[in-house]
Amino acid sequence: MRARGIHRGIGFASFIEVTNPSAAFYGVGGARISAQDGATVRLDATGAIFVASGVTEQGQGAEAVVAQCAASAFGVPLDKVRVLLGDTDNVPYGGGTWASRRCRHRREAAWQAGKALRGNVLAVAGSILQADAKALDIRNGVVVDADTGRERLGLDEVARIAYFRPDTLPPGSRPS
Repeated sequence: MRARGIHRGIGFASFIEVTNPSAAFYGVGGARISAQDGATVRLDATGAIFVASGVTEQGQGAEAVVAQCAASAFGVPLDKVRVLLGDTDNVPYGGGTWASRRCRHRREAAWQAGKALRGNVLAVAGSILQADAKALDIRNGVVVDADTGRERLGLDEVARIAYFRPDTLPPGSRPS
């Protein structure tokens, strides 16, 4: 077959792509890039959560990653999460998208912000229910008893009170 110009064989190719590099990788070339990112997560007046991050989506699935991390950390279903990307007027600066590294940094920022909001919301729910916030949990968008899972209060009701009737909260408590 080789005499007729037909060459068959087994080929092998290898390629390594740099993914998720640090600021040092780009900084050597003079690119202004941060090794961190920021996110803000807030409970809106309907009981859904709103997540904002300063970098943009470029096809890596980062918007879905942010939504999933915030939903998991806070305790709501994914359909109760709204995501806004690319608005650095509303969130801290990040290091830019720069390929897949943004999913890692943005994911952690959304997770930590979701956990912080969770603590704040449980404190407010504890005030409303006159219960210890440590005895409560948020599951599937509802404040429940941590031990039994018994539903106590919907997040929409927590949000309604925190946004529109904070004057009805016990003295010393404050929605934040």
